[in-house]
Amino acid sequence: MVSLVAAGLVGVIAGVWDARTGRIPNRLTVGALIAALAVRGALEGRSGMASAALGLLLVSLVPVLLFTFSRGRGIGGGDVKVFAALGAWLGPVVGVEAQFLSFVCLTFAVLVLATWRGRLLEVLAGALELSLGRWIVGRSLGRAVVGRRPRGDDRSESMERSGAALTPVRMGPAIAVGTLLAAALEGAGRWT
Repeated sequence: MVSLVAAGLVGVIAGVWDARTGRIPNRLTVGALIAALAVRGALEGRSGMASAALGLLLVSLVPVLLFTFSRGRGIGGGDVKVFAALGAWLGPVVGVEAQFLSFVCLTFAVLVLATWRGRLLEVLAGALELSLGRWIVGRSLGRAVVGRRPRGDDRSESMERSGAALTPVRMGPAIAVGTLLAAALEGAGRWT
């Protein structure tokens, strides 16, 4: 129960901080990670420490890959570190659930924001082009054709166009909501 409450607090603090400043500070993420390892090790022994370490590794895997492949444009370093800390607090199963719910919340927020701004199709087309990389030829969602893109200036122009279609949304609030949902679901399961 201590881990669920601690993870919820870390998620909420990170979400509020990110919403206000656009950053999640290292003193929060690294401090939470160290505290998770220490507290879980002290309260749960070796099994708690092993669960914290496995949670840290599994929950940080996808964010690290997103950060690496997007060169920091798809997810920020603070988001990666807060996921690692939450994985250490929650363990591998609940940590991955929290991460999944966070990405669902983020997707919903992006779709709502893009719709509000009247850019939904542009954002969907940009996401399609980013995910398929040089394999996409058409820019419009309705005329997207898959094929090999020639090398040269087209690739950098493609990245500029798809970058313009991005809808920046801070991930911290989505992480907070996803973490609270996962912690609440886990906590409710323990009481029933």
